[in-house]
Amino acid sequence: MQESPANSANALTVGGIGAEWDEGVYSNYGEAVDILAPGTSVTSAGIASDTATLTDTGTSMAAPHVAGLALYLSVLENITTAQALKARILELGTPNKVQKLKEGSPNLIAFNGIA
Repeated sequence: MQESPANSANALTVGGIGAEWDEGVYSNYGEAVDILAPGTSVTSAGIASDTATLTDTGTSMAAPHVAGLALYLSVLENITTAQALKARILELGTPNKVQKLKEGSPNLIAFNGIA
């Protein structure tokens, strides 16, 4: 049984990978996961100051990669529905590069289509 929000037809569930092309121990996994994105040791904005950074690991670091990609594609390609946006992100994904996957996870990494 899939859990919310992954059981929503248009949800795009993200798992995380590391620099060694492996699915992280922290990652969402299985058939509910649609796509993978960098989630290990990702540098992001911190809260200590206007210039602070934070390096963290988790699907909460992988998901923003895909959220940014979704915004980029929706504007660039004028994609106006969640269903079409999910389909486009999955279409652009790079297959078969992850070396170690958890059971049921897709071997598909988020990609913007620019070589």
